[in-house]
Amino acid sequence: MGRWNETQILDSAFVRLATSPALVPHYGYSFWLDDSHGTQVFYQRGILGQYIITIPEFHTIIVRLGHERIPPQDGQNHTEDFHVVVDEVLKLVR
Repeated sequence: MGRWNETQILDSAFVRLATSPALVPHYGYSFWLDDSHGTQVFYQRGILGQYIITIPEFHTIIVRLGHERIPPQDGQNHTEDFHVVVDEVLKLVR
């Protein structure tokens, strides 16, 4: 992890640490964590609905621009639009 082609861009130990649960099971160090789609997904979420979503198993990165904040519903860790985006991309890559 943390590589682009043959170049190590980020220290792999940092990537493992940042994408592992820290204080709560669904959040690492600046990364939200999710495995409800049958594969590990980690992502960063902007305040206006922007996402950078990584699905390591499929070597996939999704960038979504946003324009409004959609908070998670009560009792949920992730927003509904996040799940929609990941579900649709997984249909393509599986």
